[in-house]
Amino acid sequence: VIIDAMIQRVPSDATNELARVYSGRLRNGIRCSQFSLASLTFAEETKDIPLLDHRAMQLRTRVLDYFSNEEEPVQGKGCQTVFGFPGMRLSAGDEDLLHRTALLSGFSRGGRADRVQLSRFLSGQAPDFLSCFPDLAVLRDVA
Repeated sequence: VIIDAMIQRVPSDATNELARVYSGRLRNGIRCSQFSLASLTFAEETKDIPLLDHRAMQLRTRVLDYFSNEEEPVQGKGCQTVFGFPGMRLSAGDEDLLHRTALLSGFSRGGRADRVQLSRFLSGQAPDFLSCFPDLAVLRDVA
């Protein structure tokens, strides 16, 4: 939750392309659909855990509330979820996030990068990409 909220914030004096793409706030007032962690995975995985400590129950509720109370997606477009890893594959949201970030940062030229290249960006097999966006690796790992 903390990393999701931090990446949603775009510093006004910085050019963090990942934060711009993730939040849906590109440059010069241009907006696109935003991204969010796949919270259904968290909800599903924690629904049957017996939480005996009331603080743990409150924390789970706060995490679920955070994801359900996020801002409305920009311009009525749906908010794309990332890092749910259905069947250990990239989702459409994962591909869009990686493609847009690669395009804005010069890792991809023009046409859409293929799924194999996008997988390399995310897995670290193309280490230059994650070295430029270490927060992407953190977001991937905590999801």
